[in-house]
Amino acid sequence: MGHSKLAEAYVGLGDVHAVGVDPDFKKAEGFYRQAEQIDPGSPRPPVGLGNIWLGQGRIHDAIGQYQASLKATRQRSEPDYGAHAGLAAAYFDLGQYRLAIEQSNRAIGARPNAIIPLLQLA
Repeated sequence: MGHSKLAEAYVGLGDVHAVGVDPDFKKAEGFYRQAEQIDPGSPRPPVGLGNIWLGQGRIHDAIGQYQASLKATRQRSEPDYGAHAGLAAAYFDLGQYRLAIEQSNRAIGARPNAIIPLLQLA
């Protein structure tokens, strides 16, 4: 349990550096990689890495990370809003609307009050 919480802290630090006016993707990636080393089965670091890749236009790399996150959540029996929302955004970018809508709906199922997938669907 302690490793999981420490890994989540590193993911949080990565998130801080991955967003904002002047994101530092390299620093964010470093924190996500540290989280992966601490808790290799965690679904959270791949979502962060996927978000970085998506932000850099590396859509297929992002999809791979989101799928890795979903695999990890199935093993832990956890919902995964972030991976579904990220996949939805990636599929929208690729023009694969059926898959994007499916993933948006799954993101809403994982977090019913989420605004981003609702806006994506609109």
